[in-house]
Amino acid sequence: MMRKLTIEKIRDKIKKLSDSEACIDGYTMNVGTQYKIVHEHFRLANIGFGVPHTFWSLGESIFDFWFDTLQSNNLKVVSDEKEVLREATNKEIRCEPTDKNTKIRINVMDLLGKKYTFIDLFAGIGGFPIIAMHSL
Repeated sequence: MMRKLTIEKIRDKIKKLSDSEACIDGYTMNVGTQYKIVHEHFRLANIGFGVPHTFWSLGESIFDFWFDTLQSNNLKVVSDEKEVLREATNKEIRCEPTDKNTKIRINVMDLLGKKYTFIDLFAGIGGFPIIAMHSL
């Protein structure tokens, strides 16, 4: 039987602890989507000096959300220090900088869908245009 990666252990604990979906950086996504993004982020970040990708900050936000969720529930995977956990994850996912490895393997925007912003809160009630008109 294959040993689970640290990132898989974290995902499994998050799946048991959190709601089916979470809003991270304005995107509502389930744990499966979070895992695909954070895994691809760590994979790309650990090739050579790191392969730049458009979802770098989102990958970091998901990792932070996962770590905070573990901390708030007094659970740990490898360590209760974020940098030790990050390094354990990096070590397992690190790969050689070949042409095949440096390609992004998922389309993050297809996974995410619509991003919700503050203004979306008012869209359903039509209140924002009225408020905006009165401020003129």
